[in-house]
Amino acid sequence: MADLTIYLGNKNYSSWSLRAWLVLKRTTVAFEEVVVPLFQPTSRETVLKYSPSGRLPALKHGELTVWDSLAICEYLAESFPTFDFWPKDPAMRAAARAVSAEMHSGFQAMRQHLPMNIRSSFPGREITPEAQAIWPKLGGAISGSKSVPASAYPDDISKKSAAALSSAKIFRFDGSDAMPVAMSDAFLKSILDFVKDQSKLDSLLTNLDTVQKSAYSG
Repeated sequence: MADLTIYLGNKNYSSWSLRAWLVLKRTTVAFEEVVVPLFQPTSRETVLKYSPSGRLPALKHGELTVWDSLAICEYLAESFPTFDFWPKDPAMRAAARAVSAEMHSGFQAMRQHLPMNIRSSFPGREITPEAQAIWPKLGGAISGSKSVPASAYPDDISKKSAAALSSAKIFRFDGSDAMPVAMSDAFLKSILDFVKDQSKLDSLLTNLDTVQKSAYSG
């Protein structure tokens, strides 16, 4: 399989093109790369020469043309099984496919309000409430933006945590992110162990003192 050509939009702006290119690159096989300038008067006409959908990326292998980035990734996974693009375990493979499909077709607010542009930065650019609410809606994340309504959170604990954060005059974070890895790991484990059995507090604190001496010795 050496007769491979991938037709792409600019990888700086097109995450769809980038993801198919990354998977193809991972195979280490030789391929030709054709980048089609987008947003030009003749762009659509040019793209239609390579992709029947009028969208990129598209992969040509011999007489076969595969379009759509996820379809290309699936085709490459089947064509190069030794690279294990998907997990071998059926349940894990199903979960990976579900996540990939969700990323492929979902998160419309993120696509609209946070377009891809790796080369640029936008200091001071306000993130819209729709974009701010993307992760809170999935659960396990709290937004620091007061523009995200309580209804965006999927459970009562998240709603109450968000309300406490948005109404607080002063909010202090713990310093675990600044700790050495060994100290941070021991600290977080001790919290979980304490929740399970509060009678172990003294031994947990003693262990943290021991880890502290080693972690900060350098």
